[in-house]
Amino acid sequence: MDGQRVTGHTVTWQKYFMSTIHLKNFSVQHLAIATILLVGSTSLASFWVAENIFRDAITSTIRVNINNIVNVAVQETMNKLRGHAIQFTNRTQNYATLHATLNKFLKNPKKGKETSDLIEQLNSPFIKGYVDAIHLELLKLRIYDLNYQPLTESSHGIELPYGLPQFLEKMATGRKGSKRLKALGGLWSSNGQPLYSVLVPIGGLRIKGYIEAVFNPAFNIGAIDQITHIPVIITSSNEALLYRSDSINLRSTNRLSVAQPILGDDGHTVFQIRSFEDISGIYKELYAAKTILGGGLLLSNIIIVIFAIWLLYRFLLSPLIKITQNIDQMTDHNTKVHIEPTGLREFRHLAKAFNGMYETVRTNTQKLEILSSTDGLTNIANHRAFDTALAREWRYCNREQLPISLLYIDIDFFKNYNDHYGHQRGDDCLKNIAHLIDGCARRPSDLAARYGGEEFVVLLSDTDGTGAYAMAQTLMTEIHRANYPHKNSSIAHHVTLSIGISTLVPSDRTSQNQLIKLADEALYRSKSAGRNRITTT
Repeated sequence: MDGQRVTGHTVTWQKYFMSTIHLKNFSVQHLAIATILLVGSTSLASFWVAENIFRDAITSTIRVNINNIVNVAVQETMNKLRGHAIQFTNRTQNYATLHATLNKFLKNPKKGKETSDLIEQLNSPFIKGYVDAIHLELLKLRIYDLNYQPLTESSHGIELPYGLPQFLEKMATGRKGSKRLKALGGLWSSNGQPLYSVLVPIGGLRIKGYIEAVFNPAFNIGAIDQITHIPVIITSSNEALLYRSDSINLRSTNRLSVAQPILGDDGHTVFQIRSFEDISGIYKELYAAKTILGGGLLLSNIIIVIFAIWLLYRFLLSPLIKITQNIDQMTDHNTKVHIEPTGLREFRHLAKAFNGMYETVRTNTQKLEILSSTDGLTNIANHRAFDTALAREWRYCNREQLPISLLYIDIDFFKNYNDHYGHQRGDDCLKNIAHLIDGCARRPSDLAARYGGEEFVVLLSDTDGTGAYAMAQTLMTEIHRANYPHKNSSIAHHVTLSIGISTLVPSDRTSQNQLIKLADEALYRSKSAGRNRITTT
């Protein structure tokens, strides 16, 4: 046993001795090569980490931008659908034959002939067609009494659950006065079928009942790829295919897929939208730069250790540090990120690729900010949108030598309103006034905007003082007709407005600020003269 132990120790010491000899033979040149390899490996690892961080940051930013752009496009598409739907329903309920048939039905609701005649009237758009067929796909027409209870429906169209959709009934129930005359609408679904309903009163000021028109929003939703220029696949809540862009290539490995649900007014998912952005160009440049960098690192390792370390630090580590720092700065939108294309050729390519991709992301972000021009409370244009529109229309009127007018509007004694009713009711009042003002701006070039606080403006391009005054009179008539209660007003028992009007023909001697200033001065004179009036410059 002792002999075996001695033999085992001898073998162990021999291995240690041999390894020591190998270490003694390890020259400075070997150490330099090992150092270069270590530095090169470390540099490659650092670059790989930075490249992945950069790619993830770019991908995350693109996803957020696509989501926001698609949401804005969906909102714009639904707004257009709502406008066409309300026009169609208003046009349908104004037919004299429908009114006469409904009156007969209400007098004798149990007689078969009156019921069949009313159903025949509701079937007419399905049989004879309708003007808005290029914009809308009609699915059903239904009639309700004054308590929103179903009376009858068209025999043509799809089968729907009995009665009004719950969200629409909740919106309609409890309305009083002039609010019962307003059209209601919303997006919802039934058994996976996306639907859009509009509810409009029948009979004008003397309401006899309500008519609900149900449309297929999938007929319109496909327009979002034309708005965003981003290929999409749209499915219903039960994953039935509703729309697919022709330009989608599902076999492409360099496409970024972004999925987002679109909720209806009933709180349930109506659509599932998958957007596809081609990022092959970005990845191609990124991978090319990575390949070139790897080759440069391998070549640099053949240089002597001191020069190699200096070269690695000067041309590899330093640019990588700058790239990482710039990637960290990408989250700060107030800081413009730019990498100077210096150093080795590989890093110049990488810097150019980074700068190009960053500018692409920055441009998309700026476009999104431009789209974000709606006032969060009133849902009409905000101050920023007004400034943009004023600059644009001012240039147009200056070029064509046309008049441009501005209505400067202030809610009288709004502070008293807030003090008496509370800020929540004050916000509701601002929303109602904004909706009323926006409804008066009917031309595409007209813009109603919230200017600040309880102040609003209406920009009227190609409009002289007479036209602007007529618009202001219409607005005053509407606000008096609305009759919003205001117990703390010193001049009336309802909400009133003071309006100042300015009109200019743009020239080298006039300016946009002058138009605003003149309107502000006119508003001041309206308020000084007792409020609830219109003053022109």
